[in-house]
Amino acid sequence: MEKYELEKLLKDVKSLVPFRDKNCKVEWGGFHHATAKESWTVVHRWQGGIEKEGHLLLDGYGNLVGEVVHCYSSGVAGVEPHEEVEKYPEVKPHYLLYYWVVNDQMRHEEYAYLYELA
Repeated sequence: MEKYELEKLLKDVKSLVPFRDKNCKVEWGGFHHATAKESWTVVHRWQGGIEKEGHLLLDGYGNLVGEVVHCYSSGVAGVEPHEEVEKYPEVKPHYLLYYWVVNDQMRHEEYAYLYELA
């Protein structure tokens, strides 16, 4: 892939990552050799904090593919986690987008990597 095409793809997939800091960017992670079979996101909230993690399968143009399972949980006693499923075209994934964003009183970290599936 040409450097320009890669930079454009990294900018395009940034919209899929729930960054809090607009200056954060998706980094190129290289090749991923594990078999990735599903997409998921997890949002966990607690008093004063939130953590978001995602593992998203994308086609060659950076579009979501297959099913994405979203899991939402909280630190509130008695509140059960729940899931929602989104469906996208069933095509062979070409990329894996992984992100992690956490924000609370003690820390603020966020990063995302785009891997090409080998």
